[in-house]
Amino acid sequence: MAKATFVIVGAGVAAATAAATLRSSGFDGRLVMVGQEADPPYNRPTLSKERLRNEIGDAKALFHPLDYYRSKEIELLLDQRVRHLNVAEHSIQLANGDTLGYDNVLVTTGAHLRRLNAPGEQLPGVYYLRSLADARVLSQVLAQRPRVVVTGTGFIGCEVAASARTVGCDVTLVGNTPPLAHALGSEIGALYVQYHRAQGVDVRTGTFVASFEGSGRLERAVLQDGSRVDCDVAVIGIGVEPSFEILTNTPVEVGGGVLVNEFCQTSVPRVFAAGDVASSWNPRYAKRLRVEHFDNAQHQAIVAAKAMLGPTNPYDPIPSFWSDQFSYSLRYRGDAHQWDSVAFRGDTQAGSFSAFYVKGGAVQAVCSVNRYAENYGAQRLIGKHVEPRLLEDDNVNVKEIDV
Repeated sequence: MAKATFVIVGAGVAAATAAATLRSSGFDGRLVMVGQEADPPYNRPTLSKERLRNEIGDAKALFHPLDYYRSKEIELLLDQRVRHLNVAEHSIQLANGDTLGYDNVLVTTGAHLRRLNAPGEQLPGVYYLRSLADARVLSQVLAQRPRVVVTGTGFIGCEVAASARTVGCDVTLVGNTPPLAHALGSEIGALYVQYHRAQGVDVRTGTFVASFEGSGRLERAVLQDGSRVDCDVAVIGIGVEPSFEILTNTPVEVGGGVLVNEFCQTSVPRVFAAGDVASSWNPRYAKRLRVEHFDNAQHQAIVAAKAMLGPTNPYDPIPSFWSDQFSYSLRYRGDAHQWDSVAFRGDTQAGSFSAFYVKGGAVQAVCSVNRYAENYGAQRLIGKHVEPRLLEDDNVNVKEIDV
């Protein structure tokens, strides 16, 4: 009997993790990974941090050297775009016309950049950061210490601003909301305004970049409030959108992502999805979650790989993510889109604190800066009713709170 063929579409953290899990779990069939980029799977979070600052090179950013994939008999088809998934024939069609059959397929196509589409965006000096190739170019540009405008106060924009400032650039960070406020609320947003300004970043909120100007190359950014910022480089970081174009005209259900159950199975047999592209049913929260962070892609891919092989445990995590900016290492656990109050403990001015998001008396999430151990220990409180005074008392160990 011929051995099965499993195909992984995508070559990011979810793809690399799933491939490794399949091999370590005993899958000995043909295993093919198809990636649109020319680089093998790499650690995307480093792009806005260590790799952008040239603290590491490309080799350190990779999950594994190429020899690893050869040793595990994982076929890498890089610089190849998948045009379409044919679920009736159990095959994928590549842009070059080749067809590859599968017994199971895992879609890990991630997300693509949201474009600003502002006038002047095509001027030399305007950049986006999504790929290792992008970081390779932008890191060399920033090494020349240009004047930089960063558009977008989400995680990528803030991390790029911090990295650019760290390597000695003059940096202006522009966004409609304070840094990270869209996810973490106005109180932490105000703290991150202070943190960035203390490092010399010119933070401008309540406005956005309307256009770019220059004669032959970028010279300034024009903001919606009418002000102009002279700059040599602009980096646009305004978020991403899930990439599931290969499922167009297929019966695979999509809606804000590829819809999967708690075992990463789509609505079509033999088709699975994981990572940024997947909108996954979470039994813990009894709702769908699509999480655009490394931890989710890595852990979900393990469940997806095991589900491709047979029955496995459901994926029902407490979501978590992190962000490093200057000396401030942030860690978040939980899922809080709305809350009644935020209980702080620690010293926010010194950048050492935890913030507990509370709704209906129950802890929904915890966000910590420079308190990893406390953040990890506090996950036991999520979903539980805790007296505010215990959350706010820095002398009370979160591991010892009676729940």
